[in-house]
Amino acid sequence: MDNASRRTSFPDGVPELQDTLTGVRLRPLAEEDLPAVIEQSRDPETIRWTTVPAPYGIAEARGFLEQVQARGWREGTQAGFAIEDEVDGVRRYCGQVDLRFTDPGQAEVGFVLHPAARGRGLMARSVRQVAVWAFSTCGVQVIRWYAAIGNWASRKAAHDAGFIFEGVGRLRVPLRSGLVDGWMGSLTPPDLHRPVVPWLQIPTLDGRTVRLRPLREDDADRLAEAFADSESRQYLVNLPDPYCRSDALSFIEDCRDGAARRRLAAFALADPGTDTCLGALHLNHLDHYARRASVGYVVHPEARGRGVGVEALRLATDHARTAGWSPSMHLLADPRNRASQRVAEKAGWRRVGELRQTEPEPDGSFSDLVMWAHP
Repeated sequence: MDNASRRTSFPDGVPELQDTLTGVRLRPLAEEDLPAVIEQSRDPETIRWTTVPAPYGIAEARGFLEQVQARGWREGTQAGFAIEDEVDGVRRYCGQVDLRFTDPGQAEVGFVLHPAARGRGLMARSVRQVAVWAFSTCGVQVIRWYAAIGNWASRKAAHDAGFIFEGVGRLRVPLRSGLVDGWMGSLTPPDLHRPVVPWLQIPTLDGRTVRLRPLREDDADRLAEAFADSESRQYLVNLPDPYCRSDALSFIEDCRDGAARRRLAAFALADPGTDTCLGALHLNHLDHYARRASVGYVVHPEARGRGVGVEALRLATDHARTAGWSPSMHLLADPRNRASQRVAEKAGWRRVGELRQTEPEPDGSFSDLVMWAHP
């Protein structure tokens, strides 16, 4: 189907898509939606991840309605739907899903939610509803999704809608600062019938000396201090040297990516009273066919000797087993790293053997590693 075949009048010719289970309605954008569109477009997260005009007022909103939405439908180049749902007991505009028809059989999806409607899974359901319509009526065979790296809300919505993550495109997404690297994903009709692999949710686990919680960007400085510490660096020879805040931010992003792919669960070790970051712990290889997890941890110099690492390892071990993440876990330690081995021992782990000549040293030689396991 070409653009000419998709042309329709606006708003009368625009189909309305109704989710009978949830009551979510997808319909043409209307004049009465424009105040909410303005609020949405002035929101800091919208400004951060899109190229929406700034400042944004009624003239810009009207231009969006007339030059983008109405024109797209009339020319058959774009299909835009306003999302309508109930918020605080009132049905209202909640956001937008747009399909841009590109090459034959292909479309790109864009979406944005009003701040009042976020955090409810509304966008994933809406995108999926539009996809069903596009596949069945518009000759679309594949829908592509792109988002700037770091736009986790967009990635989560695409994931929950069934998009298959394909990797990173260099300089793929335009932002105000220019072109940036972007995530890529695609959705085809068979994907709508495949179960979505659950995004790994990192819980908060409270202990007496430590709290385990999801890593955040404001942990970066403390993590950089922990990884750059001379005692840590003795046994972490693969880390950048010097280790900086930017390296810690990359570590945090990699951990988030691991959770999205259900291969890695990472926790910040935090002070129960102040929430200050005291280190990090991660369980890797959760996507292994046998779900044998590899565990690693680092404790900030200020928190050492207080039992923080021991309790953190116990909390993570117990949760990994009860949540079904991993029935079997192991960790590797340099034989000289007595502190790490004491943590494993006090946490109830068992020393099960050695791996000979397996860890590269800065001088090019290889040293042994000790293996600990649980159970």
